Amino acid sequence: MNCAGCHNKIAQKKGNGELWDVAEIAGRIIQQCHNKRLTISGGEPLEQWQELKELIAMLAEINFDICIYTGWNKEEVPDEVFQMVNYVKCGSFAADLKSENIHYVGSSNQRMFKRETSGEWVELKLQIG
Repeated sequence: MNCAGCHNKIAQKKGNGELWDVAEIAGRIIQQCHNKRLTISGGEPLEQWQELKELIAMLAEINFDICIYTGWNKEEVPDEVFQMVNYVKCGSFAADLKSENIHYVGSSNQRMFKRETSGEWVELKLQIG
């Protein structure tokens, strides 16, 4: 996506990373993430959806609370994402809409959704104050 002002510029250039086996990544997360609360951000995690889906399934099986940060708009996110995770942040970062007065996101165009225990998805109010 190459969003201007990205917090993770190193992940933007495709082909610069290392290839890892999904099970190996899951093992490292399980070993190091003791509270079982995980945020997956980018680059753009949904560009590797098949592998990400496999990772999420492994972690969800042992009750991880998973949040995906995607630059995609909600309408572009596969329904399957919403079936598998607990939170989804949607929308690309827009430097001209950056705000210090909102939780969880960097710019006011971004939206955060939470899956309730009923399975229903609700949009979270992010404004501080």
